[in-house]
Amino acid sequence: MHLVRKFLISGVMNGQLFKKSGKSTLQGGDISPLLTNIYLNELGKALTKRGHMFVRYANDCNIYAKSRRMGERVLASITKFLGEKLKVKVNREKTQADSSLNLKFLFFSLCMERNGAYL
Repeated sequence: MHLVRKFLISGVMNGQLFKKSGKSTLQGGDISPLLTNIYLNELGKALTKRGHMFVRYANDCNIYAKSRRMGERVLASITKFLGEKLKVKVNREKTQADSSLNLKFLFFSLCMERNGAYL
């Protein structure tokens, strides 16, 4: 815990400028991705328990559903779970339910052709 605290208060360098940490870890901070993965591990457990296929990297997540309608239901359910259980607010402007062929994940999208699927 001592080491985690050191990371949390260490701040970040932005070019030649130092930015002090405030109440939480800063985006781009050394420990931010690690803490996000630890904290959102409960989301992964919940999705697995519910039988959902998903991929998550830090706070970016795609949950795969069979239809857009099912995706909307899953999105509502997971938004509620995140808000109530983990106290995480979902940004509705950046969040969507759609076909896996229409969604991008970390700048990649899945495409289909007659020979199969490709990135």
